[in-house]
This record gives sequence, structure tokens and C-alpha cells, in this order.
Amino acid sequence: MKFLISLIVLIINIIFPSNVYSLSGEEAIENFLKRISEIKTMKGEIAISCQSGIRYTGVFKYMHPGKILIKFSNPSGKSICTNGKSLWIYDATSNICGVQVLDMESPFVIEALLSSYTSLLMAEGPSGYKVNLRGTTEQYSEITITLDSLFLLKEAIFISEEGQGFVLSVSNLILDEKMIPGIFDFNIPSNAQTVKNPLDVR
Repeated sequence: MKFLISLIVLIINIIFPSNVYSLSGEEAIENFLKRISEIKTMKGEIAISCQSGIRYTGVFKYMHPGKILIKFSNPSGKSICTNGKSLWIYDATSNICGVQVLDMESPFVIEALLSSYTSLLMAEGPSGYKVNLRGTTEQYSEITITLDSLFLLKEAIFISEEGQGFVLSVSNLILDEKMIPGIFDFNIPSNAQTVKNPLDVR
């Protein structure tokens, strides 16, 4: 009889793991950040949908720590690149490149961003997790993050207090593929107009 009860409990744990091993919102975010820190390189497809109706799609590459290259195909000619020290935002249509020097004493990292929010787990299941984050001091008062079962990002929704925001989603991820660090050093076209530290302008 004891064996039968143990077997039933085991089966329930396998079929309904979220009912037994439910995570808190904080634990889900901690696992997400830990997963990011373990990834050496990552590439995939990215889509950004703004509430205004504008949509950007393209591909991205990431190298730990803090190196990102995004090339948009729709609209084409736009790219974002950072080597962790400088950030380049280039638009081939206007031939303008913004160059931002990053503050290495207080770098903009996702850990610092998410630490200022209160986390609430909204959903948990075999396909992954959905976490709602709320705060009052950041540009976006509400963020909803959807993770897959391995705690990799699938979608993030950013909403401001005014109700404005955007949705960022990633797909077709490939992890730990060999990359050359030099691809994250953006080469500004010689005839491009350069705007220094555009993010400092208010």
C-alpha cells in the first residue's frame, strides 16, 4: 500500500510539477539572470513592436559580457552595436551614427534594471514561466517577461505609467556558437554624420 501511494505521488509530481515545485517571481528572475550569466554567446531573431504601430525585425548576436550587435532587416539599414564600452546607433537611410560612451562605473545591465522591481509569478508550466515586474522609479513602471522552460527569454513587454511601451521578442536562439569579439566594434562609414552621446540629451 505504501509503495502504491509513493508511486501515485511520483506520477503526480511528473505530470503536475508546477503544483509541487512552484517558483516565486523572484526565483524565476534569479534563474533567468543565472542562465544569462552562463551563456558565452547567443544569436537569433529579434522583433520589436511599438505601441505606435512601428515594428522592427532583424537578427542579433550577443557575447558575454555586454557585447550586442543588432541588424534590422525591416526597416533595413538600421543597426545597434555595443562592445560594452561604446554604443553605436546607425541609420543608413539618413547616414547618421549616434555614438554613446557608456559609463563603466554604473553600466546599464539587466541585473541592475530588474533589481528595482517587485516580481510576481503569473504563470508556470511545461512551456515556461511568465513574470510580472512592477516599479515606481524606472522609465517603465511595468514589465512582463515570458521565459521558456530553460529560463531563456521569449518575450518582454515594457509599459510606462502613461500606458506607452513596446514588446520585444526573440526566437530561433543558437547558444555558445564561436564568435569573433571584433564584430562588436562598429566601423562608422567615413561619410556618415556622427552625433556624440545622443542618450545624454534630454
